[in-house]
Amino acid sequence: MPDLDTSLGALQKVTDSMRSLPFWLLAALATVSFALWKFPDQPVPTPSVLRDWLPVSAFTFGFAALCKLVSDGASIWLGRRRHILARAKMTLDKVYHPLAVLFMDRHPVTAATSIPFHLRKRKAWRILTYSRPRLNVVAAWRTLMDDKRTRSGEIQFGRDYPHDEIFSIVRSNITVVDEKLQNLVTRADRSRYEQWGDRALLTDEEMELLDHIFDERKKLLKMTRWVSSKSEQ
Repeated sequence: MPDLDTSLGALQKVTDSMRSLPFWLLAALATVSFALWKFPDQPVPTPSVLRDWLPVSAFTFGFAALCKLVSDGASIWLGRRRHILARAKMTLDKVYHPLAVLFMDRHPVTAATSIPFHLRKRKAWRILTYSRPRLNVVAAWRTLMDDKRTRSGEIQFGRDYPHDEIFSIVRSNITVVDEKLQNLVTRADRSRYEQWGDRALLTDEEMELLDHIFDERKKLLKMTRWVSSKSEQ
């Protein structure tokens, strides 16, 4: 079937040629074809041989332009996604894995306390019935909803909180450290100077930094494991 093979070869060449054309050129060809098809009364008349192919060319170039737009958009998105994932893996390996290792021989323990609901309900009722009930509705509602949750923590056993080691890791990899981690490290270090006493007790800023380290490490691990599983497939 030489004729079929020849036709398929020619079609493949046309497809490859159209694939190499930029989006703006395909869109321009589709627009021109559509305009000549729908508005035939032009100063320079379109030859009848070409006029019969205008609907086909308008559809073909329009479809090719749409495919090109989707393809270019997907390529840009995938490129940015690869960059984000590569940076995430670098941040995980150079920053968050070493930070997590620092707490292997340190054992922080945290606890949260709050006012029980029945005590808040009793206090809110007293506020509501004290005087001028209409004016005390908002105050009573705030009292009912505010559990005054507090959190405390300490290094139960092991070495002290690793401020110096954390600073060293952050300084050495400052180009891949996010701004939030930098701010948390600075605040945690300052809180230790402002709060004297037992060094085993953790400040609020130190607990916040500790939570961020392990939460961000978990998130980055999930991202990089997904990439690894896709690459193995």
